Amino acid sequence: MKNLIKKILREQLEGSDDKPLSEKEIRLFKYLNTHKEEAKTQPKLLELIKVMMPMIGRSSNDARFYYEVYTANYRPEGDYEKIDGKNFVHYRDFKQRRTPNNSAYNYTSGKIPFKGSNLEGYWNINSNNEWYYVVTSYNWYPIYLFIEKQWYRVSNSYSSSTSKHLSGSNPRRNSYDSNIKDEVISVTPNEIKSIMNGESLSNVKTNRVPNFNDKFAKALKGSKKLLTIGWGDDKKKVDYTITNAKKVKDKIKFEITINKAGNVEGTNKMVVNPDGYIHPSPFSEDLERGIIDKIISDNRDYLSKDNTTFVFQHPH
Repeated sequence: MKNLIKKILREQLEGSDDKPLSEKEIRLFKYLNTHKEEAKTQPKLLELIKVMMPMIGRSSNDARFYYEVYTANYRPEGDYEKIDGKNFVHYRDFKQRRTPNNSAYNYTSGKIPFKGSNLEGYWNINSNNEWYYVVTSYNWYPIYLFIEKQWYRVSNSYSSSTSKHLSGSNPRRNSYDSNIKDEVISVTPNEIKSIMNGESLSNVKTNRVPNFNDKFAKALKGSKKLLTIGWGDDKKKVDYTITNAKKVKDKIKFEITINKAGNVEGTNKMVVNPDGYIHPSPFSEDLERGIIDKIISDNRDYLSKDNTTFVFQHPH
């Protein structure tokens, strides 16, 4: 019944008589037909497809995808333009390929269904009639998600085995195409489930502010920190206190008091400027940037430069 519902939804979404292959893809498959005898083995054919990817504006990561689509829809006569929604073997309906976990990336990169050891990837559809490709660890924990032309990665692996699953199934593991956008957005376990179920990324980002405020803001108030910034002759150390952290409209506002700061000399020793602390100055600006980057980095699941504001109190 589940497969029947998915088939009906797919036909509603994509139509049954449309052209599933673009002109570039048709030309690619015709080209592969003419060179199929030269690339008789799977590795050789995959390598040929990988070389051809830039010709159709795709990443080399998509080579496995096109290999699977080409072989599933192979036409000896090369009449790929005759393929329509009725006779196209859709990649979403491919049977799961068995693979060792450390080779799973060959399938996730092409969004091909696969099954490893406590690791699998498959296509499904949510209540918004949106198709998504998800990689799950131990049959329940989503670690990678592709939906609405965007990849997401879970930020918390929880265990060493799931961490290995993340590494082995990383869809961008062998990404060498600098001209093609291969960004994978990191999200929390709850966020990846929300996006999978149809929540927009913009709504997820909006919810990060109240979530951070409820879970972490109070614990940060009054906390004292010591931070080293920079390297070499430009290395600095700063002692500061997060005097306040609270939600103000749609942002988290941090109030920071810098207690003391200086250059680092010798064995990581702070040496305060004998002429006193000067603000504004390149020195104080470096401290502000360093503190901002540290706080956002430590809370990257919730905070970014567009949902935070910082107010600094410098020594007089």
